[in-house]
Parts: sequence; C-alpha cells; structure tokens
Amino acid sequence: MKDEDIVSESKWSIISDEQASVSIQHGTTFILRSHNKDDDAGVQLLCTVSSLPFFNLTEQSRSSDSKFALKIRNESSV
Repeated sequence: MKDEDIVSESKWSIISDEQASVSIQHGTTFILRSHNKDDDAGVQLLCTVSSLPFFNLTEQSRSSDSKFALKIRNESSV
C-alpha cells in the first residue's frame, strides 16, 4: 500500500434545521462543517439530498427459445 492510498480520519459536523436523527429524504439540505486542523480547516459543504430512481429488473424464461421477458418496476429508494 502506497502512502497516497492511506486515508486519514476527518471530523465533520452536520448543521441543519432538522434533527440529525430524522430520516434523510429527497430535498433535505444540510451543511457539513470540517473540524480538521489541516488543509480542510473551516471548509463547509452545502449538501442537498436527491433521490435516484431504483429499477428492479427480472428475467423470466417463457419458452425454450432464446427469448426473454424483461419487467421493469420503478421503485423509489431514498
């Protein structure tokens, strides 16, 4: 393992109008503030949560032919 592959620990806090224990959902906005004493000192990241679509793909054989059916169901996942 090379020195550049080693990741040091970072300390961050969440700043938000919502309690951190409330589940995160689409549209939630919060700030991550760095408490490091190196190059990241004073860094604040504005974060907004966006849900991505989740697709469940199922393959089913209908006959001995080389055909198949593909069912796509859009399921929301946050």
